[in-house]
Amino acid sequence: MSDAAPALEFRDIACRCGARPLFDGLDLAVPKGEVLGVLGPNGCGKSTLLGFADGLGTPARGTVLVGGEPVAALPARERAGRIALLPQVHRTPSMQVRDLVACGRYAHMGPFGQLGEKDERAVDEAISLMGLRALAHRNARRLSGGERQRAFIAMALAQEAGVLLLDEPTTYLDVRAAHELMALVRRLAAQRGMTVVAVLHDIDLALRFCDEVAVLGRERPTRLLAQGTPAEVAGGPALPAAFGVAAVPCERDGVRAYGLFEAEPPAGA
Repeated sequence: MSDAAPALEFRDIACRCGARPLFDGLDLAVPKGEVLGVLGPNGCGKSTLLGFADGLGTPARGTVLVGGEPVAALPARERAGRIALLPQVHRTPSMQVRDLVACGRYAHMGPFGQLGEKDERAVDEAISLMGLRALAHRNARRLSGGERQRAFIAMALAQEAGVLLLDEPTTYLDVRAAHELMALVRRLAAQRGMTVVAVLHDIDLALRFCDEVAVLGRERPTRLLAQGTPAEVAGGPALPAAFGVAAVPCERDGVRAYGLFEAEPPAGA
């Protein structure tokens, strides 16, 4: 992990889901300028953490910091200028792709909601970065699943926030589209110095495309079982504990991927 101050930090997070505690003192720091993949079983609170970071809820205890400042203390527009969230479920509106991307400029618009020259440039750049120039005037509902995800990420990029939160961005995408999207996200993070937090269900995608991986456990309250490089996480006990699987690396032409196999039970079990 980088020695620099975290771009996003969860400190002593506690909250409940119904009668049971979901978190009780969770700490997680996201290194600046890196892609962090968050893995964990269904119901462990991955999306809840992203919601806390985006101000969609507040924990019963603890603080979420962006750039060292509490998220809860930031006005909505300032928070939107620092953190962009692509939620897990989003309905595609019937509008041109360019107009959809322009919605990301809300935090920067003037009192009358007009796009200025700077806004137009930001929209154009986001469309270009996501490879959507040829689709800019197409109705967003007519796009393929992968194209729609790129359009929504372009909208998030147009916010020009330093932290991008992606909640299961590869859901419903085929294998090729999922790999292309994650490769693009990684490239964007490197080129723009962005910090990306991606909640993923595909363990291989997380290990293959993320700089660091965090693994949340299956038992309540949810604990952070591991955080480190893909190689560290793949070789440690967190994946067997959280998912009952072991990740075995394989390489071809210098590209490392991971096969998943049922984990051997612990000695003495």
